[in-house]
Amino acid sequence: MKKIIFLFLILSQNYIVAQNDDEKNPLLNVSFEKFKKIIDETESDSLIVRGNGIQDLGRFINDKDISKIYYKSSIYAFTKCIDEETNLYEAYKERGRSLSYLKEYNLALRDFTKATEYNESDPIIFYLKALTKESIEDNYGAISDFKKAESLSEDNEFKSKALTKITHNQMFVGITDEILENLNKAINYWPKNALAYFIRGKYFILFEEKKQKGCLDLSRSNELGYPLAIDAIKENCKFKE
Repeated sequence: MKKIIFLFLILSQNYIVAQNDDEKNPLLNVSFEKFKKIIDETESDSLIVRGNGIQDLGRFINDKDISKIYYKSSIYAFTKCIDEETNLYEAYKERGRSLSYLKEYNLALRDFTKATEYNESDPIIFYLKALTKESIEDNYGAISDFKKAESLSEDNEFKSKALTKITHNQMFVGITDEILENLNKAINYWPKNALAYFIRGKYFILFEEKKQKGCLDLSRSNELGYPLAIDAIKENCKFKE
């Protein structure tokens, strides 16, 4: 699937270049109408790949107004999938993802919920739902969905990230009894989880007798590249970076 999407990215870029060969950066000189033409010429069984390709291209664009064109165009492709009743799970999931990028969070949640009617065993859909709920500060809802995502996944890195997200949201609502257990699990699952080390380090520093452990965790987080770790070290720890 990744090879197919990569090929589509190349073909899509070439198509746009052909339409705008007088422009220095053809990826920026796009319009919904141009993408609509591409999508309307796409066969039903290829619509999901086309939508995913356009969505992925949108992530490369730093200009928010331009990237919106990509996301709205991908939504058009996914909506066509839904209208033609093809790849319904992927179509609802990916349309929800694009809507979330556009900060249409309630519409995104509607699509993610609809997607679970077609597939209840994919941890990705619950992770996406949780991220969206986190964006609207529904921390309890986010915790529930992150837990579901973690329980369904067999990938240790994914489980680690989900557990870290659970802890992050629990801290916002004052649930403290599971913090250390979740962070320990997260680090055991994936020892390169810089955010988990950072949060655990900040947690340990709250207790004078655990401050040294906290500083060691912050140091490890810094080694793994977490950008906020160095300031936390300077603020709380005696040893230098």
